[in-house]
Amino acid sequence: MFNALGTQLAYNKLGKALSFVEGAYSAKVNNVPIPVRVDPSRTNEYQTGSLTVKGSGSDYYYVFDSNGTQLGYNKLNQALSFPAGSYSVKVGNNTRPATVTAGQAVAVNW
Repeated sequence: MFNALGTQLAYNKLGKALSFVEGAYSAKVNNVPIPVRVDPSRTNEYQTGSLTVKGSGSDYYYVFDSNGTQLGYNKLNQALSFPAGSYSVKVGNNTRPATVTAGQAVAVNW
């Protein structure tokens, strides 16, 4: 969790709660910022989706945003979580689009 100045205030695993005073913050999931609002006496949940590139071998896949910034990577057949949105995945020299939907598991077959 980050404040408006970009200072990291805390972190936790996905599915685990954090408590903060009222205000506007941002959270990052695999380097993708999500605007977060904290209200008194209220629990807010922000969903992500999972992305897996399925293939044979022990290669890695890389995930990029629309600007070409690398957001994360993992071995084939292992999932990464991202906020809903459009991304591109790369294995070797090949790139394909991928769309992540909140609360859903997405697989890109290689």
